[in-house]
Amino acid sequence: MAPAAAVVVVAAVGLGAAAAASASGSPDLPPKTVEQLLLDLASPSTTALSGTVALHADLGLPSLPGLSGGVSGSGVVPGDAASAVPAPPSSSPATQTVLDLLAGDHTLRVWADGPMHKRVAVLAEGSETDLIVDGTDVWLWRSAEQQVLHASLPSLPDEPALPEGDALSLFGHDIDPAGLPATPADAVDRLLAAVDPTTEVTVGETTIVAGRDAYQLVVTPRTEGTLVARVVVAVDAETNVPLSAAAYSTQRIEPALSVAFTSVAFEAPGADVFAFTPPAGATVTELPEDVERPMVPPGPDSKRPGAWDSPPDVTVVGEGWARVLVVRPPEQKAQPDDGPGALTDALGVLPRASGDWGSGYALSGPLFSVLVADDGRLAAGAVPVATLEEALASVTP
Repeated sequence: MAPAAAVVVVAAVGLGAAAAASASGSPDLPPKTVEQLLLDLASPSTTALSGTVALHADLGLPSLPGLSGGVSGSGVVPGDAASAVPAPPSSSPATQTVLDLLAGDHTLRVWADGPMHKRVAVLAEGSETDLIVDGTDVWLWRSAEQQVLHASLPSLPDEPALPEGDALSLFGHDIDPAGLPATPADAVDRLLAAVDPTTEVTVGETTIVAGRDAYQLVVTPRTEGTLVARVVVAVDAETNVPLSAAAYSTQRIEPALSVAFTSVAFEAPGADVFAFTPPAGATVTELPEDVERPMVPPGPDSKRPGAWDSPPDVTVVGEGWARVLVVRPPEQKAQPDDGPGALTDALGVLPRASGDWGSGYALSGPLFSVLVADDGRLAAGAVPVATLEEALASVTP
């Protein structure tokens, strides 16, 4: 499984009590094999639902502006005194939305009626952020800033107008929306796509999530040296819809990342749920119709500040869950002079690290580590920092 899958797959295992449950809290369900559960996940009986989702992220990130609930003083590697590095572009509203969810506990309301009609509302005290997919219209609304981003997409023959999980990427090439699924189903889709011989999949005990009986799939890395201990997915016994999933670290008992329904109803929401009109006084930004697929850098003629002149050079070191991605970025165009942004702040609070690979900044979390060298190289993976250092030392600047 690719290292990114360890970050992508998130959820929580909800246990509860019910009249049909045994004393251990496990409902009495007909036994199923791994193959049967995988087939169930691939063929849910409904794509319509609404519910409330609890999202928990404890990635060991340091406290910084834009990261609510960041963990101060944890997950960093001690080193020399900090020095300046080139500043990445200021965060867009979509980037900030992702950053807001990277630490702490959050409540989301979700609605879905097939792949072309979805809505996710991230609730906060006195404000909310909504991502709405209504056919070919995609909206991002942040009430705190009274800011709206809108994109119109052409319909694709025999395909959803919006590929699964790509909505946030429409609002900036500098984010990866796959890193933070809004529902357990988003996490499971990427989990199943990443399963390979380095992964063991077994059936766990039955459980209860959001008051519903569920089976559990347990995904365990076969690769030594990874930070990921296991991933647990709960599958609704009636509809085959994922109800929760959890990523556990080798370094702690509780899940480091989790997303789970706390309540769910499998009924089609009304069409008005997906209809959105910008509120009076809101600033509306229209995106160009030729916006490209996520994470594909714009070409040399792009007008977007900070656009890549060419794709980065990516090298894969290692195998399975212990794989490390080493990225050597190409030259970038001049950055806009509009403040450091949350991503720059993130680098600024990390202590220095150095070794045979050079020097730079290191972040060590319970599920993944990142190493940013002063020469622009970046190494990331679901492994300790020491493994990243070895990988970076093997790749020439």
